[in-house]
Amino acid sequence: MITKKHSVLFVVQAGKKYGTGHLKRILKIAPYCETPFLWIITDLKEVDPLRDLVKEFPHQITDSRDKIHVSDILKDTPYDFIVSDCVNLNNSLVLGLNECPIPMISFDNAELGLSSEIHIAPLPSAEYKQANFLELYHTPINKEFFMEKTEYTGVKNVLVTIGGSDPHNIAEKVIKTLKDTPFKVTVIAGPFSNYKIEESDQVTIVKNITNIAPYIKNSDLVVCGPGFTMLEVLAANKYIVVIAHNLEQYQSLKPIPLLNPLLESFLLTPKKIKTAINKASIGRLNIPEGFSFEKWWLELSNNIAGRPASCPLCGSYHKTSIARNSSQNQFSCNNCDSTYLYYIHPLAQEENLDFIVANNVEQAQQGYKRAVLKQKEDSNRRVLIIKKILPIPTYQSYKLIDIGAEHGIFVQESSHNGFSAQGVELSKFSRRLALENNNITLVDSMDKVYETGPIYNIVTAWKNIELLENPYQYMKKLSSIVTLGGLLAFRIPVVTPTPFNKGFFRVTEKGGRFLAERVGINIVQTSRFVNEYKEEFIEFYGIKRSEA
Repeated sequence: MITKKHSVLFVVQAGKKYGTGHLKRILKIAPYCETPFLWIITDLKEVDPLRDLVKEFPHQITDSRDKIHVSDILKDTPYDFIVSDCVNLNNSLVLGLNECPIPMISFDNAELGLSSEIHIAPLPSAEYKQANFLELYHTPINKEFFMEKTEYTGVKNVLVTIGGSDPHNIAEKVIKTLKDTPFKVTVIAGPFSNYKIEESDQVTIVKNITNIAPYIKNSDLVVCGPGFTMLEVLAANKYIVVIAHNLEQYQSLKPIPLLNPLLESFLLTPKKIKTAINKASIGRLNIPEGFSFEKWWLELSNNIAGRPASCPLCGSYHKTSIARNSSQNQFSCNNCDSTYLYYIHPLAQEENLDFIVANNVEQAQQGYKRAVLKQKEDSNRRVLIIKKILPIPTYQSYKLIDIGAEHGIFVQESSHNGFSAQGVELSKFSRRLALENNNITLVDSMDKVYETGPIYNIVTAWKNIELLENPYQYMKKLSSIVTLGGLLAFRIPVVTPTPFNKGFFRVTEKGGRFLAERVGINIVQTSRFVNEYKEEFIEFYGIKRSEA
């Protein structure tokens, strides 16, 4: 996520061929940076209309045929990040951006996406591993676009808004198709469009608008391109006929609810336009029951292939790519110094956070007594630390729950020290041993714990946080069951320089603290621990100060 403290160079195309859609996308992002600079590449001879759009930001406008090099733009300012929003670039600029050492995010351009941090498009593509940019920048869709779903009575008012230039005159094709129909049509003319459309009782042309929301609100169906306007229309619960620019985009749009995609160029025939709008006018588009745009939007924005949008521990977007291959990418966070993997094809077992954290390995009986003695020593040590952090006369009313309790030894020692203790263990084998050998009944499901709400004074999770793809979400769930002023304790392996053997993270102490702070836990003590196998761990003990 770009924050105010970073300087960002935006490279964007705008003009007669590309319209202003790309530029407007960047203008939604730029305010989130402290020092944005816009480098605009255009095919316009007269650039004053562009200057009016970007007058609030430092910028430079250059002709697409100029021989300007990336280094010419970079020479005066050490930017933290580059964002490229250019569909096509000449070979020199592609080479210059690809060789640039500054981290880069590329929208739409596969040539840059292969070498930048990630190739991003407005929607996931069947051909490329792409993702939505919302998760990266938290760019908001203005709340005025979110409209209540109204009872559908058919299409009466059609809004046509193709983009800044509409070089293929798609709007004109739509108007000709709708001639002599009962629909009222409003056309939003972009700043560089050159429509030969006459206004009439049926057709209204609107120019030079800055807020499209009222026009979307007053329409029943919108014909638009596959950009930000499309998403705003989805938020408004309106039917859409969306014009895809290429076959891959068309295939990506087909499965989306509420959309009826068409392919432009010679395939965009009057018959297909009329069929698409008629399907909407009689309510035959596929709208699932209970469709939520916000839920769909979040799921889409989380579909980021090749890397997380931000560090799953501390939340910082600023990272260094260490290694990548066809199955996984490895990153180092420049904020908390942790390293982590992101699997391009997520493992199926990662879907259930609780399944991983709980110990589900059936351990052999051999060496059980020796293991129990070690566990008792370790459990007593941890209980003493907790009692020092929470120095109260009696602990009988203090509810403690141990997540991934194995054979229940820590639960047993906590009970002996006066706590009202219980444990959760998903392994049937471990639960049976806990009952047979220690007379302890362990809970078999985390669902039974989460539904109780914040009733536990102490929550402990000693194992395998590093195996989680999204530890933040898991820690947030744990924090939700801790009372304010209560204690949450967890343990992670000490970072080593060896390659990943399993899991997603090598977490530093700094990363563990950030993770706890994000869920409202203030770490008051850490402790180093070495087990019998010479594996070293960091234990974190924190007090819940606020809700996440």
